[in-house]
Amino acid sequence: MFQPRTLSNSLGLCLSRDVSAAPFNHCSSVCAVSNGAMVAWYAGSGECKNDQSVYFIFIDKYGSSDIIRLGDKTGNPILWKHGNTIIALWSYFENDDNIINLVDRWKYCSLWMQECSIGVNNKGNKTILFHGKPQLLADKNEHLLARCNPLFLDNGNTLLPLYDELNRQGIIYGGKGMDLEEISKIGDKDDIIQPTLWLERQDDLSTKICALFRNMNRSENKAKYSESLDFGNTWSDVSLTNIFNRNNSVHVTRHMGDNIIIWNNSAHGRDNLTLGALQHNIHATPVQVLDHLHGSYPSISTSVDKIHFTYTTNKRTISYNVWDRQYFESTSRRRNPIRQFRRRTDKGEKNANIL
Repeated sequence: MFQPRTLSNSLGLCLSRDVSAAPFNHCSSVCAVSNGAMVAWYAGSGECKNDQSVYFIFIDKYGSSDIIRLGDKTGNPILWKHGNTIIALWSYFENDDNIINLVDRWKYCSLWMQECSIGVNNKGNKTILFHGKPQLLADKNEHLLARCNPLFLDNGNTLLPLYDELNRQGIIYGGKGMDLEEISKIGDKDDIIQPTLWLERQDDLSTKICALFRNMNRSENKAKYSESLDFGNTWSDVSLTNIFNRNNSVHVTRHMGDNIIIWNNSAHGRDNLTLGALQHNIHATPVQVLDHLHGSYPSISTSVDKIHFTYTTNKRTISYNVWDRQYFESTSRRRNPIRQFRRRTDKGEKNANIL
């Protein structure tokens, strides 16, 4: 299913499209590329079922490519640019059917990577092309999963934020291209997963790498934070922030001097998915509620003048959105009152005019 909605005026461009490949669609990743974006997610009859597969699609203002299915027992994809190609990473269920709960399959996954690109098929339509063979990054005994996009350093190195699903701690891989290896761990018995990384310049021109985490401890109800002053080799002790996080995924990226964050600005759960600006790494100022009812597992990727983001809706579809910089800045200036992208009415959910 592919449903476009485009709204624009003097405030700038805001485009939104819903994508699905099966009854259950979840955990998307977006990568800005070629005047559009590539989106990956997993879908199937239910989470952790054998028919669960990663799917890929390319979307631009003209439409989309065909949806590409990766294969059974795959999930948790992320995408990032590498030169003229895109690297896709995904997990593969490796459990021996001795688990009690289906979701425990996430604890026994191998991680795989493969290069791909946007091409044209024999009908002249855009399609996704895969190159070479998948490459193993980590085996099931490392219990690793991916959630958020890598961070790219000035020296050409990549920092890939992973996490140990069994022991609940951040694991950072570093290197170039697909030549990556573990360089550090974050946290010890801190109940943290799904780190998102961004880079900040200090007043003395030194570099600080920041990490924000999904907090699995529901009683604390706030996201957790750590930072590195040596390019991700060592990290500070994990600390609580003032940012609501009731066991929810969060994503941060830096764009044109702003730290842009998508999080559930709610003490209750996965309602009030909000796009905002992050200050001092522990405070978030809302710009706009993206989904009042339900929004989860957000992903952000930026191009020169656009912000692309995806998330899972309450209908278990993937919502793909792109804002140009003009729209983000005009909405930021008018953030009181916060305007909701989706709202509940007496007749149920409907899309609100956000412009």
